[in-house]
Amino acid sequence: MKFIARTLILSLLLIFVLASVVGAATINGQNWYNESPGVHTMQIWVVEPDVSIKSVKFKNGESSLWSWKYVDDTKSSVIMTGPKASGVNAIRPDFQFTSPYKKYNFSVEWAELSQGNTLTGTNFYIDKKWKYTKGDISHTPTPIPGAVLLFAGGLSVLAFIRRKFFR
Repeated sequence: MKFIARTLILSLLLIFVLASVVGAATINGQNWYNESPGVHTMQIWVVEPDVSIKSVKFKNGESSLWSWKYVDDTKSSVIMTGPKASGVNAIRPDFQFTSPYKKYNFSVEWAELSQGNTLTGTNFYIDKKWKYTKGDISHTPTPIPGAVLLFAGGLSVLAFIRRKFFR
């Protein structure tokens, strides 16, 4: 009887120790900020399927006017919106990520939208440290809208019909 009791107690202790080692870890991403002025929308997303975004908190100042929401039910991406940032480092969100392992390397993609510009980058969580990247600016060239071409084509057809039939 003592053997069974000891075995049961050791089994329970082993289960509790394994549960605490295997349990999910919370990883903080602090002191992140916008890299360009005029930002009105920011998005971050985690590429790895096992890591999710637990929460987003904004620091005081301009950040207090911003809000955030999950993009979908997976909690792997959030969109943050607010008034245009006055300058670089004006919006300062802090993130918490949930990982199933205490020692887990993953990356976070991010994008900032401002007037006609998109700034993107990747932050890496490697060996319990964040490694930040500088953003890449992508300027989208403004093409001649198809509506203008259609309108001009329609006017030329009307001019041709008028000339042909109203002489």
